[in-house]
Amino acid sequence: MGLYKIENNIIEKDRNREEKDLKNRRNSMKTIEQPDIVGIIVLTFLLMIVIFIPYFNGSFLRIILGILLLLFFPGYVLLAALYPKKDSFNVIEWIGLSLALSVAITSLTGIALNYTPYGVTTTPIIIFLLTIILGLIAYVGRLKLPSGEKLSINPEKIFGTVKTSIEGKSKNDKIYSTVLIVSIVLAVFMMIYIMANPMKEETFTELYILGPGGNASDYPTNLTVGDEGKVIIGIFNHEYSETKYLLIVKSNNVTLKKENITLSNNEKQEIPFTFTVYDYTDQKLEFLLYKYPDDEDLYRSLHLQVNVT
Repeated sequence: MGLYKIENNIIEKDRNREEKDLKNRRNSMKTIEQPDIVGIIVLTFLLMIVIFIPYFNGSFLRIILGILLLLFFPGYVLLAALYPKKDSFNVIEWIGLSLALSVAITSLTGIALNYTPYGVTTTPIIIFLLTIILGLIAYVGRLKLPSGEKLSINPEKIFGTVKTSIEGKSKNDKIYSTVLIVSIVLAVFMMIYIMANPMKEETFTELYILGPGGNASDYPTNLTVGDEGKVIIGIFNHEYSETKYLLIVKSNNVTLKKENITLSNNEKQEIPFTFTVYDYTDQKLEFLLYKYPDDEDLYRSLHLQVNVT
């Protein structure tokens, strides 16, 4: 009877162990592996999609994702790639180092790109690629570790972890940790506010003329009767919004050209213009630009004096 009872206990323990293992496997299937790295990669791809959809221009979503990409994600995945094991840093140190490293990576990338033909405008694209590559390296590096040694900061538990990391410390350490957390939060909110409310520079539009070769030279200032003169009229919008213009070209108060032009912010258009000299009268070419809705008050003007022989 005793032996039978022992065997039943063993069978019951094995059954409980199997049920527990099955439950753990089911829970692991429901839980995303490395949610922090997966989340960063997904949000980075989402930002790239948002950038190429004009509807999101200036939107709060684009601003938030842009801040995270430039000032948090690169440093985070770099740390995750270098230190895949848990207990390397506490949460406060991890967030602080992520911010510092991200600023360093973004700044150095911008400085390096400034000396290339592509310029600093490609910085977000390079940061995007670096974040994805480092994120994949961090993900693969963690996969090689036993489950008990992997570092994975779950966003759902991050605030509880911060609280736990403060509790049990000395008074000075608590003050230091609290000041650091408050500084990080304030810095993040200040970045969000600055990017959401950027200071606008002076709005203006460039109006310029170039010679037939596209350079600021070789203007047709000396012609004979019957000759053709060629210039290029350039308009460059720096108005921070889509703007409609009226371009008028006159010669001795006679209108030679009249055209409506619409340009987006930071868009320019260069228009070839050809005129012919029909008499021996010297000509004064006037290039007049009006900005709608005001088509009466002159906005920009240039002139070119042509001597006829």
